[in-house]
Amino acid sequence: QLASAGIDGTVRLWDARTGELLRTLQGHVDSVRSCAFSGDGTELVSAGEDGTVRLWDARTGELLRTLQAHEDWVRWCAFSGDGRQLVSAGDDGEVRLWDARTGELLRTLQGHQGWVLSCAFSGDGRQLVSAGSDRKVRLWDARTGELLLTLQGHEGSVWSCAFSGDGRQLVSAGEDGTVRLWDAHSGELLRVSTVSRQGHCVWSPGDNRVIEASGDAWRWMGWLDHDENGMPTRLPLEHFGLVPEPKRWLAPGELIQSGHSRKVAGIS
Repeated sequence: QLASAGIDGTVRLWDARTGELLRTLQGHVDSVRSCAFSGDGTELVSAGEDGTVRLWDARTGELLRTLQAHEDWVRWCAFSGDGRQLVSAGDDGEVRLWDARTGELLRTLQGHQGWVLSCAFSGDGRQLVSAGSDRKVRLWDARTGELLLTLQGHEGSVWSCAFSGDGRQLVSAGEDGTVRLWDAHSGELLRVSTVSRQGHCVWSPGDNRVIEASGDAWRWMGWLDHDENGMPTRLPLEHFGLVPEPKRWLAPGELIQSGHSRKVAGIS
């Protein structure tokens, strides 16, 4: 399935192969800023400008739980890898961790001085990375809420952040037109790549490629190898083109998601 959310306040589930609309989830009373599937694809979480986070049964469309999550817009939401926790982040500058089964607020992470625009769990769920309008990327202990690292270097809002599959590296993309690769243990900046402004980045599942997309272009950046000092080698970008074009280069059965403005998409 594929999920999309937008300014009409709905979340829509689609058949990713045929494009058929499967169901429309209604409940938010304002624009929906983010949505994400659980790891097994059975549940979906959404977050919106109404300050709520909503948990849905992805198979039936039933609303399972509504969390009065933040006092302002909720910009981001995601499941931990095991589906036991949810994270939400918003314009109140806070990152909040929730028990996905009970809806209990587990902890509130404070440190950002501005909107929190993106966050992500590490693969093992032990750490969390967040990024915001204060130009900083912050690394947290998801079990205790302790702030581990504050990464600085972006010269504008940081729109997106993600862990590598092994949790050893972080990637962030910002309004300054750069994608930055960081060591998740030391906080060392490993590489800066210039891309389009206001990009979004994700780590490609199963390998060390970073997929970056912006308003007018997308690219896969191959950070696959390391030199004798353990630094990422400068490999050429693999593909570059307009956002609607990636299907031209994908292998059979491989999917890529894209979104525009406040319409975002996810694939289960």
